[in-house]
Amino acid sequence: MGQKRIPLCNPVPLPPGYRSELEQAVLQVLRSGTYIGGPQVEALELELAAAAGMPYCAGVSNGTDALWLVGAALGIGPGDVVFVPAFTFSATAEAFALLGAAIEFVDVTEETATLCPRSLEQAVARCERQGTGIPKAVIAVDLFGHPADYGALLPFCRDHQLLLVRDGAQSFGCECPPEWGAGALPRCLSFFPTKPLGGLGDGGAVLLEDRACYETVLSLREHGKGKDRYHTERLGRNARLDAVQAAALRVKLRHFRDDLRMRERLAVRYSLALGPYVEVPKVQSGCLSAWAQYTIRLRDEAERERVRQALTEKDIGCAVYYPVPLHKQPCWHREESLPVSEKLSRLVLSLPMGPHVTDCQADEVCDVIRKAVAKGGKA
Repeated sequence: MGQKRIPLCNPVPLPPGYRSELEQAVLQVLRSGTYIGGPQVEALELELAAAAGMPYCAGVSNGTDALWLVGAALGIGPGDVVFVPAFTFSATAEAFALLGAAIEFVDVTEETATLCPRSLEQAVARCERQGTGIPKAVIAVDLFGHPADYGALLPFCRDHQLLLVRDGAQSFGCECPPEWGAGALPRCLSFFPTKPLGGLGDGGAVLLEDRACYETVLSLREHGKGKDRYHTERLGRNARLDAVQAAALRVKLRHFRDDLRMRERLAVRYSLALGPYVEVPKVQSGCLSAWAQYTIRLRDEAERERVRQALTEKDIGCAVYYPVPLHKQPCWHREESLPVSEKLSRLVLSLPMGPHVTDCQADEVCDVIRKAVAKGGKA
């Protein structure tokens, strides 16, 4: 199926100078003969750490491996319980289940669709009461580019001796108040091409404050190596970042603030135009979103389908993230009800987002949605 006239995501169109920088960076790697690791990866790690205000960064193969590596480095495994929001992509839970941990799903908030502190409190209390495992870690997802409520989550996790990990696959560039303390948390990034900071294929990184954890991640990402690759200290995996991705990401990082400003500008344009017609995304006070997705909520499933159909007829991209919450997926299926996650799955719709969307295209998207809502879907 070909690209939409106004695509949901499109990492291809770039200003000529930007594109030339990218092509030269990739060509430099091709000529160097160093395709895995090496100076490009090392330079990217330093630049990412500086941009995030963290002392350590390890480039890795993708965002899922970033989560697995952090979990393994923190000692998460069989007998441990890991708490994960139900309204997210499956990789968030998958990485820790593959380490042998038991997954407990937690609901999200109505306001931001990020992990709900009250639901977490109830899940931890239930786990402690039932005695079915050791509560070990909480994985908070910065969903659609918006930071989770670390101001509430971090004190709770400290009080209950729970590790707190940021799944930042969608949120590099987001900000939250310094007093929340989120900057020091282990953070896992994805550089999938459609992320705010996207590469030319798969890629990821781990941002850490603790040196011992960082050194363990370095070992684990390369088959558990010790003093060299032929001395194995632990079981690891092949989770290295390649030099082509690193070189491309270094170029994109130089332009990243401009890209973020364009995303913010587009989000404001959408919100002003659509606010009277649909429920638009909310950003918590003191926070900035990276706007990985711009996700509206419709009144019911029928209205969402009318709007989606109207956009499709105009060859405009849109998507439902996520149509089935994790606790209702076939591989996880649980009987408990997590009402907000289930409600959001019925109502959300993500619109074209990124520097590729022009003002005229954004206005057209809004016009189609307004007409579909106001006229019962007859755009």
